[in-house]
Amino acid sequence: MTPCKVALRLEDFCKIFFDLERSSNHKWRVLETSFTDVLIAAFRASGAAQVNVDASIEKKTGADFEVMLSPSSGLPLVFIIQAKRAAPSSKKSTKWSYRELFHKPKKSSKFQVETLVDYCAFPHPFPHIPLYAFYHSQTAASTISSEGITCLHASDVHSELPNKLARKRGLHLCSRYAARTFPFHDLFCSGCTGTTTALNAIKRSYSQWDNADWEKITYEREEYENGWLSFDQKWGEAPATNARLLIKT
Repeated sequence: MTPCKVALRLEDFCKIFFDLERSSNHKWRVLETSFTDVLIAAFRASGAAQVNVDASIEKKTGADFEVMLSPSSGLPLVFIIQAKRAAPSSKKSTKWSYRELFHKPKKSSKFQVETLVDYCAFPHPFPHIPLYAFYHSQTAASTISSEGITCLHASDVHSELPNKLARKRGLHLCSRYAARTFPFHDLFCSGCTGTTTALNAIKRSYSQWDNADWEKITYEREEYENGWLSFDQKWGEAPATNARLLIKT
């Protein structure tokens, strides 16, 4: 099965998965990590990606998983992804929010989004794109007219930090970000050149690179990919995130 088809099926399944909580009258709490595990397992089981998992420290990268798209020619892209689920804004509210969007780990001086953006800004040999993956139930997706999984460039969240510090309201609402998101499957169905309309957000990180940068790397491409997948390539002090998916296109 192609990565594109896997992503499309996951978008549909996500809505069913998170509706389990509602159908149980919220007696069963469904977490982002639960579905992220399903997502990683689906790519591996389908043969759409090479997958490796490492029980590392998320607080160093601000992400839940990484995806490398490696085309047969041209520059690879690595997406550094933090997952957040949509939940009702309150028990009686009809609005939906990403409640943990501005998560700040205990004993940390930085918000999670700051860590995510800073890690991607570290000198890597090719683009690292900080993204949020938003998970929606059927009810949430219908309310905000969204797919089951959407993505948002982390800079859109990072830019809201001054408002967060000023304690402005409404910063967690799904509707605030809906117009700037794109479907998760666009990462896999539109190629990885970063030139399609759906991936305009990615251009913010991609535009500073060109294919010549890849030619400057002295080691073999396959050797690097294998090292990245096995967590041998750890740039600076930041360790790998929980899982890495290598997809060759």
